[in-house]
Order: sequence, then structure tokens, then C-alpha cells
Amino acid sequence: MNAGAEKMAAGASQIPEVPSDLIAQLSAGVNQLYIGSQAVNAGTQKVSAGLQTLETSTTSFPQAAAGIKALNEGFDTLTANDKKLTSGAKNLKAAGKQITSALPQVKSGAGQLADGSETLTVGIKTYTDGVAKLAANS
Repeated sequence: MNAGAEKMAAGASQIPEVPSDLIAQLSAGVNQLYIGSQAVNAGTQKVSAGLQTLETSTTSFPQAAAGIKALNEGFDTLTANDKKLTSGAKNLKAAGKQITSALPQVKSGAGQLADGSETLTVGIKTYTDGVAKLAANS
């Protein structure tokens, strides 16, 4: 028995001391938890009372549910078209880049068209002058 008492005494000496201020902090924390749990309980009771009021005062709940369902379906339709809109915007952006890169060629072609138009105008004038001269000589 003496040996058991000696082992207990040796084991007891190895138990670390817990500072009293730590125990006071723990006690204060537990007290705050208790106060918080009382607040949660009061809030839960208010929510329960509010839900009961909501349940008894919503005679048109089925109509509201149908409206929410229609709203959700509208959102589904709207979001279903997001992919198409995004794809279309990407295509427009790519087409815009192609058009922008082709503008120098268009400008060059417009210059050639203007030069050709001037040549055509001179040619038509020469032709009409020649026709007029031919008519005058015949």
C-alpha cells in the first residue's frame, strides 16, 4: 500500500498547476456562452412566433408560390440564353477584328475604284465627243 501511495505522490507532483487567472477567464467565457445561448433562445422564440404569424396570415401563399415558380422559370430562360449571348458577343468581337484588319484593303480598293471611275468618266466623255463628231460629219 505504501508503494501505491508513493506512486500517487510521484504522479501528483507531475500534474501541472493551472493558474487561477486562466480558470477565471474560462469561467468568464462560460458565462458569456450562457448569456449568448439565452439570446439565441429568445431569438429562436421570436422567429418561431414570426413563422406562426406568417403561416396564419398568408392566405394567398399558393398564388405567391406560383409567382415564385414563374419567376424562377423566367430566370432559367434568361440564364439559358446567357451562353448564346456570350457566344454571339464573341463572334461579333471576332468579326470586328476581321473588319478592322480588312479596312486597309477596303481603303485601297476604294482608291482604285475612284481612279477607275475617273478613267471611265474620261472614256465616256471621249466616246460621246466622238459620237457627236461622227454625227456632225455624217
